[in-house]
Amino acid sequence: MMSTFVAGLLLSAMLFQSAPPPPVSPQIDAAAIERLAVAAERALPSGRHLRLKITSSVWATAEGAAKPDLKNDPFLVQTYIVVMRGRERLTVLNATHEYVNVWTDGAAYNVSLAERRASSRMVPCDDAQGLGLQLLLQIDLPIGFSGTARATDAIRTGTPIAYTEAASTVTFRFVSPGLQDWLDRVNKEQNRPSATAWATQITMDIADPPRVLATAGEQPKSNESDKALESTWNVDEWHQVGDMTLPRVVRIVQPADRRTGPEQWTIIKVEAAEAIAADAPIPQPLPDGIVVTDESLQLTFTIGSRDITYQGRTLRLVEPLTGHPGGKLEERLGTAVER
Repeated sequence: MMSTFVAGLLLSAMLFQSAPPPPVSPQIDAAAIERLAVAAERALPSGRHLRLKITSSVWATAEGAAKPDLKNDPFLVQTYIVVMRGRERLTVLNATHEYVNVWTDGAAYNVSLAERRASSRMVPCDDAQGLGLQLLLQIDLPIGFSGTARATDAIRTGTPIAYTEAASTVTFRFVSPGLQDWLDRVNKEQNRPSATAWATQITMDIADPPRVLATAGEQPKSNESDKALESTWNVDEWHQVGDMTLPRVVRIVQPADRRTGPEQWTIIKVEAAEAIAADAPIPQPLPDGIVVTDESLQLTFTIGSRDITYQGRTLRLVEPLTGHPGGKLEERLGTAVER
């Protein structure tokens, strides 16, 4: 449901990546990389407490043009409400199409408000890579298509490719840690030829206070004939939200066609923003009455109800569920009765 804002890592694309290995720069000073990692730790907290109203406007490239003409009307405009409560809760409401994504307590929910139904799975908040959230919120999430490593960890433990510094602006290009090993393992399991992991890039102003200015990521190829393409996320404007300096406008540039490479632009603009007190109460993740299904567990339950269906059994719990039971599922099942 987040794919409007960032291309997903499709498995087939991962398997067929076959670009030559990126050159590793042995001359990169380890102390410089550590200085960048420290700046990233200061710039990117694990979570923030704020509420944003944003619009996403997408422009396509006209035939024969290299870039879209932003004087024309965008072909897609959507409005979102983003609420983050530290690392405990991240909610993204698509007000245009009435669906919502929620990450909380180790679970992710994809909710259709119109149908009052949701799918759920157990994943960390790190999975919330859409909407350019890592850059928009200036938080420590994975960058681009770099895998699961958070930005600060990836800077320290990734494989360096290039490092440039001009005044206080630093650009660092690297392969995310573990990505090559993972790709090698998957290709071996699938009897595919060996492939090279794709590069990630981060650009920061490391002056006080440090900020992430831009990120970029190579897109995995679908086959050998594809062009090597890259998506970029850039901060075009900043503003103040409480005591936080955050992006107001983020520009996402993505290749729209692998054969010719014309660009598709998405402009994310913050229309309204407010800081939330860190000690403000956090409501339950979903309202009562939403039917939630976790297909991997064969589990279906209704928020606010004691009745569940689990692997073909119809059960009644002692206490109603207000969210995915997660690791406490077996404990809850131990006191449940058949219906």
